[in-house]
Amino acid sequence: MRAPYVTPPISATRALSENRAQLSENRARGGFTLIELVVVVGIFGMVMSMAYQILSSTMEAEQRVTKNTRTGKVGQGILQQIRRDLQGAVWRSYGIRVFLGVDGGNGEDANDEIHFITTAPVPRPGDEDEAPMPEVASVGYVLKQGEDGNSTLYRRVKWELGDNPLDDGEYYEVYGYVRGLDFHYLGREDEWLDSWESEPHLEGLDNENLNTFLPFRDQREGDEEADALEAAESGDPTTAIPDEGEDEEVEEIPLPIPRAVQVILHIAIGDERGLYLDLDGEPIIERVSTIVPILSAEVLRVEDPAKAETDDPTTP
Repeated sequence: MRAPYVTPPISATRALSENRAQLSENRARGGFTLIELVVVVGIFGMVMSMAYQILSSTMEAEQRVTKNTRTGKVGQGILQQIRRDLQGAVWRSYGIRVFLGVDGGNGEDANDEIHFITTAPVPRPGDEDEAPMPEVASVGYVLKQGEDGNSTLYRRVKWELGDNPLDDGEYYEVYGYVRGLDFHYLGREDEWLDSWESEPHLEGLDNENLNTFLPFRDQREGDEEADALEAAESGDPTTAIPDEGEDEEVEEIPLPIPRAVQVILHIAIGDERGLYLDLDGEPIIERVSTIVPILSAEVLRVEDPAKAETDDPTTP
């Protein structure tokens, strides 16, 4: 026979109810519901999306500013360095191998070289600060090919000239994203040449004109000019005026270094993060150029001062 159900006392029922309420409260304090988690994740995703958009816009703006700043200035900075060296080019008293321009093609793929002696200031490396800076140095610009299609431009410097001033030396990196380096040289007849070599111009020059600052003209040349000037001033037709058609051809002054050098540089713009690309994803190639006149190439023949003193009747 089944035992009759006995209703628990009121105190026991109250205790059970309190235990259930306490258990429910403990659960609420111990975690979140699924809906709460979904809401939190959604809000976090929206915040991160907005932050990413702001960061992306900031990085794009910074890259545009950097690109606009570097484009046009990198090439001009390189040209300024080359221009300064070329404007100090000299050739007297340093032998016959004083200027060399090697042709390596034309256009964007040109790989030319240039080597010369210059009076432009060329400080020694940092560990040689105490050594005096020489009056002249040998400088050159060459490209060394890279595997990525770009080349690195190097500046060659040699402080101790020796017998072969255009050989060897120390190489210093100038810029690492060069596509082409192209030089052209202005000759005597205003013609632009792709290469230049000083030796053929100086091999027949005597030591006096090779080592002194000014080339001396010959005495016969000076006498003929004096006779022509006297005839023009006196108006006497009997005064002998040399016939230009009968004169012997006057030897031209050699032109060991070009009258001017044109420098054309093709470079890709970039920074430590890589190359800058255009809208088609291709590297941005910049072409910069300049023409550098070389004043030391323009010389005039003058009278030898030593001979002038000897021929002067007032000289004792």
